Amino acid sequence: IEALKHGGLKNRVTVNIKLIDSQDVETRGVEILKDLDAILIPGGFGYRGVEGKIATARYARENNIPYLGICLGMQVALIEFA
Repeated sequence: IEALKHGGLKNRVTVNIKLIDSQDVETRGVEILKDLDAILIPGGFGYRGVEGKIATARYARENNIPYLGICLGMQVALIEFA
């Protein structure tokens, strides 16, 4: 989170970070993502929330929202696309 804020400062833009639990995407749907300008899915482990991460990656792709997947975040993007 701090790296994103520092990157914003360097580029003279405000970075507003909204933390969303991937399990909330599973239960409430992708509507909770509608106001986002970009999506970052970090690394993780285990199966908890993976379906929500896949749905988020799909939402980003289908709505042309910039997406950065780190480790598991990139893996779920590939799973979603395949």
